[in-house]
Amino acid sequence: MASFFWNTVLLYILSCVATPGKPNPPTVIHIGIWSITVSYKPPPGADKTKVIIYVIRYRKQGQTDWVSLPGTTTTTVTITHLQGKTHYVIVVAAQYKEGELGPDSDPAIAETRPGKYIKTS
Repeated sequence: MASFFWNTVLLYILSCVATPGKPNPPTVIHIGIWSITVSYKPPPGADKTKVIIYVIRYRKQGQTDWVSLPGTTTTTVTITHLQGKTHYVIVVAAQYKEGELGPDSDPAIAETRPGKYIKTS
């Protein structure tokens, strides 16, 4: 009986410290030929003062390998060096000071604009 009690207390403590919830999907605010800018907010119900970094990951639609950007404290980021006229899947996760990285948001999907490099003299 005592073991059950302490296991329940431990699970409760871990759930209180644990991780932020799942953020809303990022919002695409600008699309360029080789870049996409997204904004995001803390997870619903999260203590905004405890979120220390956001981790943004992206990949080409249809591929499985993610590219992670360095953690950031800002709520807007521009993903650069992308391929023109390509669909990208973008997710964000939040991390609290005393916890682990929370779950990924649902994805935002955006297509970079078509374009060509024009050499100027």
